[in-house]
Amino acid sequence: MVNINNKSIGVLGGSFDPAHKGHLGITKIAIKKINLNKVIWLIAQKNPLKDKPFYSVAERLYKAKKLIKSSKKIKIMYLDKILGSSRSIDAINYLINKKKLKKIYFIIGSDNLIEFHKWKSWKKIVRLTKLTV
Repeated sequence: MVNINNKSIGVLGGSFDPAHKGHLGITKIAIKKINLNKVIWLIAQKNPLKDKPFYSVAERLYKAKKLIKSSKKIKIMYLDKILGSSRSIDAINYLINKKKLKKIYFIIGSDNLIEFHKWKSWKKIVRLTKLTV
C-alpha cells in the first residue's frame, strides 16, 4: 500500500446513495487535473442536509467498492462509527490528526457549493483543505 501521508489526496464525501458513474467521473477528472495520488471516497451514514438514504450503509459500501474495483487510486472509507459523526469537518480533522494527511483537496460538486455556507465549520474546512469544486 502506498504511504499517503505526504501525497496530494482528494476527499470526496457524501452519502453515495448509491455510488454512480458521476462520482467516478468527477474523481477521475480530479485525479488528472489536480494530479492527485489518491482520492478517498468518504461514505457518510447520512447527509445532515438531506432526507434519509434509500440504501443501507452496507449496500452503499458494496456498490461503491464494485464501481471502483478497477481504480487503484480510489479508496473507500466509512468513518461515522469511529467518529460518531457524519460531518465533513470531523472526518477532515480525523484524516489530519490520526492519518497525518497534509495536503487534502476537499472535492464537492457544484450542487453542494450552493449550501456550503450551511455546513458545520465550513470556514474551517476551507482553512484546512483546498476546496475543489
